[in-house]
Amino acid sequence: MVSVLRDIQQIPKYAGTAAAQSMLANRISWFFDLRGPSITIDTACSSGLTALDLACQGLWAKTGGPEVAIVAGASLILSPEFNVSLSNMNFVSPDGQSFL
Repeated sequence: MVSVLRDIQQIPKYAGTAAAQSMLANRISWFFDLRGPSITIDTACSSGLTALDLACQGLWAKTGGPEVAIVAGASLILSPEFNVSLSNMNFVSPDGQSFL
């Protein structure tokens, strides 16, 4: 897919919507015909927990919010370059564990 995007004459019409992580939650909501807000959250290591917290806040709100919430989280690390970069900047723990 990346090699296709390098030739500006051959970029598929909907390539931008298929590749943008920010649109993933909305595409899933549309596919399953879900109603209500849908957001993609990227907070590095805490994305799943942050999404769960926001879903619970929405359910607990007294403003007639949603009655049901779906939360999903996934992380794919397909190459080491990004993590090496974070490690070089001392953003990750040297012993491989996260601490609060």
